[in-house]
Amino acid sequence: MAPTVSSYMGKAARKTHTKSRLGCGNCKRRKIKCDEVKPSCKNCLRHSVHCDYTITSSTTEAPSSTTPIELAAQDGLTFISSLQADFKPPKRAYKRREGATSDLSEQSSIPEASSALGRRPFQFSATDLALFHHLMTCADLGADQSEWQTQMTRWGFQHHYVLRLLLAFAGFHLAQNPAQIQQIIGQDVDYAAEAEKHYDIAVREAAAAVSQITGCNGQVVYMGACFIFTCSLARGPQPGEYLGFRDDGGTGCLSLLMGVRSIREICSTVLSLQVDVHTSENHAAQDHTMESDSLPAPPQPRPPSQTDPPATVTEHLDQLSLLVDSTYPPHQSIHLEYTRLLDDLKQTYSAVHPPPDLPGERVAKFPFVFGWLYRLPDSVLHDLQRRHPLALTVFAFFTVLLKDMDVAWFIRGWPEHILDGCWRNLDEFHRQFILWPMQQLRVS
Repeated sequence: MAPTVSSYMGKAARKTHTKSRLGCGNCKRRKIKCDEVKPSCKNCLRHSVHCDYTITSSTTEAPSSTTPIELAAQDGLTFISSLQADFKPPKRAYKRREGATSDLSEQSSIPEASSALGRRPFQFSATDLALFHHLMTCADLGADQSEWQTQMTRWGFQHHYVLRLLLAFAGFHLAQNPAQIQQIIGQDVDYAAEAEKHYDIAVREAAAAVSQITGCNGQVVYMGACFIFTCSLARGPQPGEYLGFRDDGGTGCLSLLMGVRSIREICSTVLSLQVDVHTSENHAAQDHTMESDSLPAPPQPRPPSQTDPPATVTEHLDQLSLLVDSTYPPHQSIHLEYTRLLDDLKQTYSAVHPPPDLPGERVAKFPFVFGWLYRLPDSVLHDLQRRHPLALTVFAFFTVLLKDMDVAWFIRGWPEHILDGCWRNLDEFHRQFILWPMQQLRVS
């Protein structure tokens, strides 16, 4: 029988096989198929040659003395030199999400890597561009303070967590005032959600940068920590969150300010900072002068007019001193800490509300008010977190000082919200001590 076409094609057709790059070096050089049997393949055994699986693996794992991998960013692309013997392909870009921050923080600790980080694509969206436009043009966000804005944006381009904090700051502002930019983008945007996204990523990246803090990035990390606290206020009062305490027993966002204090204390030998919340005498002069290598002060609103004579405040604070005496025995250290805290509160009131018969220049109130928060003893912070009645009573008087700051948009609503939380967590006996703050803020 003559062979058919199908039988002929079946014999002539090439057998299919799965390609593999795992063969030995000898088979690769001869361009023949390797059966990949280890430790020696059949081809090498048949020709009585040494199968070089072990040589290949050892040279692959051994460190090379050749030039290391060269990275260069251009037009958003990364070029990798593979000339060295130990070249390994990089991980795919999708595996490096925004949450992977440890390697970014390590690069930001040295100037060369920091500039390379700044060249990485940030992946701006149209909404991000709208937020950045709002940041650069809105007076509430520091657009009229070019020195501050220039320094912060420069740091933002070098350290992206700062840039994200700036975008979050602008987003939280627009969440409260959406009509200010609605006509520009022409569509509805959930600015609060956009701001939260940038804020959450920035907090994670900043936390990773703290472990890599040096003299090169110390000021940036410090300012980033300050701005994280500011953004936590810019989010606005949240249900169950009262700055120094929470309904669920948490610490509140005041713990972020304590993080600023920790960074400053740990890095005092590395940082060269102008802002000093320990010595109030320096604040007035610092608002008028700024050294070239110092940390720029954040935007500060114009201080409001005087509201209450300090003598009235002193009378109420003296009643709190009696409350301290009845709460803690004088020989306990906690008694001394509360006494010093009330003295500090009196001095802060005197600086923010000077007597009308004493002429003098208006001073920036932000350093005095937040300086009192910054100096809160750890024991008082612990009492505040536990919603101890004495700590809540003292904290209620702070809300009157904070009310003076609500010309700043990110402070508005907080004084009344905090005082309401203090009132609801106090018993009838302690509520009588905060009637004066309730009258000042007119909280019903």
